[in-house]
Amino acid sequence: MTRRQPCLIMLLIVLVSVLLVGCGSTTTGYAATPTATLAPSPTPSPAPLTTVTPEQFRAACSISQPGAHIYQIGDLYVSVDLTNVDYPAAKLPDGVPLAPYKLAPGTDQFRGLPPTPKVNPNLNDNGFFVSICNAAKSASHRIEGVDVRIDRFIPFTGDLNSWQFCAGWYANGHADGGGCGGGYQAGELLHATFGANAGAGATTPASFVKAGTDLDETPLSPIPLTRKPG
Repeated sequence: MTRRQPCLIMLLIVLVSVLLVGCGSTTTGYAATPTATLAPSPTPSPAPLTTVTPEQFRAACSISQPGAHIYQIGDLYVSVDLTNVDYPAAKLPDGVPLAPYKLAPGTDQFRGLPPTPKVNPNLNDNGFFVSICNAAKSASHRIEGVDVRIDRFIPFTGDLNSWQFCAGWYANGHADGGGCGGGYQAGELLHATFGANAGAGATTPASFVKAGTDLDETPLSPIPLTRKPG
C-alpha cells in the first residue's frame, strides 16, 4: 500500500491520555451592584473554514491524491486525513448477533460495511497527514508552527462490534487474507499530546520531532519553513 507525497506532508501524531466520557462547565457571575450582575462573555466559536475540492487542490499544486478533508486558509489549501498505515477497523451494524458475520465479496472496497465511522485507528505511531499546498500565484508563506484543537467529541454508547481487515477472514474452511504493510514519507514529523480531561475546544501546541525531505528528496529544515507558490 503506497501513497504519493504532496508538496509538504506533516505527520501529526496525537495522543490522548484518557478517553473523555463526560464533560461539564461552570459559569461564574460577577456582581456589579446589588441589583445587577455581569456574566462573563461567551467564548467565541471558530469560524467554519471554507472547504476545497480535490480538483482545486490538484490544480493548484499538482497533487494527485489529497486527503479526505480539504480546507482553505487564505492562500493555503490544507488537507487532513489519516495516514495510509493507521489501519482503522470497520464498524459492523448495531445489533448483530454473536455469530459469524458474512462479508460482501472482495470486489466491494469496504466488504459491505459502511466506510465511516473509522474505528480504532492507530494514532500512537502514525497519526494524521496534514498536507499543505500554497495556492498563491506569486506570494510565499511561512509556516511558524501548528496547534491542534479538538473540534468536537461525540461519545458512543452500546456494544461496538468491528472488523479489522488486517486480521483477514474465514472462507472455504480456512483463514484467508489479512496482513498489513506499507510505509509513508513525511516532510515534518510533529507530536501533540492532550491532557486526560481534554474535551471539545481544547487546544495544544504540536512539538517538532524531526524533519524529512521534500518531493525532490532535498532535506527539509525544521519548522518554521517557507512554502513557495505551487
